[in-house]
This record gives sequence, C-alpha cells and structure tokens, in this order.
Amino acid sequence: LHGPLGHAFLRREAKEDVILVAGGSGLAPILSITRALVGTVPDARRIALYFGVCRRTDLFGLQEIERIRNTVPARFS
Repeated sequence: LHGPLGHAFLRREAKEDVILVAGGSGLAPILSITRALVGTVPDARRIALYFGVCRRTDLFGLQEIERIRNTVPARFS
C-alpha cells in the first residue's frame, strides 16, 4: 500500500449538506474540513461524519469530534 492519494478540501460554494468519511489516519484532514465548516466559515450545512478503524485501540480524535458535536448539535451527526 501507498498513500495518501487525492485531495481533501471544503467546497465553500456548495450549498448541499456534507457527508465526511474517514478511516484511520484519514480522520486528520476530515477534522480540518469539519473545523472549517463549524468555526471559520459562516455555514448552515448539516454534517454527517463516519469514521472507521480496524481495532478499538486505533481510535483517536474522539474528544475533538465530541467537542465539535457539542458546538453545533443541530448540524452534526
């Protein structure tokens, strides 16, 4: 395996709700996009975040996800 591949960025002009999917260390760029949606960009889009790992010990960023969810509970699932 090799990677990372591709580009991850927020399309500011889009008006549709946002679905974010990450696995393992791919959560890092997804959290960056999520922070932009709830903090620096005036945005009302709803956000759905799906994050998967192989083992429970691989989980990280849960406190950050919870903090974001508590900031905009009506928009985040």
